[in-house]
Amino acid sequence: MNSQSQTIQQQEHVVDPITLEVIRHGIVSITDQIDANITRTAFSPYVYEYKDFAVGLVSAEGELIAQCTGGMPVFVADSVGMAVRDGLSVYGRERLHHGDVVACNHAAIQGQHLNNTVMYTPIYAGANRDVLIGFFAINVHWIDIGGITPRSSDIFMEGLQLRSIKLWSKGEPIQEVYRIIENNTRFPVELLGDIAAQHAGCMLGRDLTQKLADKYGVQTFVNAVKTILDQSEAAARHRYARLPTVITVTKRFSIMMANPTNRCQSASK
Repeated sequence: MNSQSQTIQQQEHVVDPITLEVIRHGIVSITDQIDANITRTAFSPYVYEYKDFAVGLVSAEGELIAQCTGGMPVFVADSVGMAVRDGLSVYGRERLHHGDVVACNHAAIQGQHLNNTVMYTPIYAGANRDVLIGFFAINVHWIDIGGITPRSSDIFMEGLQLRSIKLWSKGEPIQEVYRIIENNTRFPVELLGDIAAQHAGCMLGRDLTQKLADKYGVQTFVNAVKTILDQSEAAARHRYARLPTVITVTKRFSIMMANPTNRCQSASK
């Protein structure tokens, strides 16, 4: 692929408000649909009962565009976007092809425990399916990834670490990676079942997003996404500007730190 096919230039022009809202609600609807599908098809209760996962659409630059409305609140902190940005730095756009699927659970990237594993796939649209418009990403709590104890004191005790590793390449599974995962979990049936549900969600989410972009035109879709991100930033900045400036001092903590005797007495109570 040449550089022109990697992504589309975000030309400055206004998207009509009706089309904008159709696309805005369309991408959220897609993430919610995949949310429902994963709930129905996952193997472990962590996923289908506790719903310890999140579905998101990420831009070609790794910015979170939309996320399912029923996922874990803690995942709103853009765990999927951080994983995609790391994958872009590792592979570059030229090495992320249609049909590739990447997994990442690295704590230094996502700031979460290793069980939370993001899986994502690039979305190519256009007449020749050669324009990168984003990534469809799903963060799922993998039921077990090895590890010596539930309360580890060292990252290497937590289990298997995967930093932006391809699970699928151009539509074909990489069996060696699957064998590594299967042999590093206490629950291979449940975990591989959850991974299959996660992968299927990425595939369907990718295809639905591609169809939405092609329906309204790739340039219109990209401009709508840019407008949505700009509006979100403006709304957040407006809200932050209205927050009062408050300086909070914890007096008890300050006294305890200044006087070790008080700290010991407090700890013994």
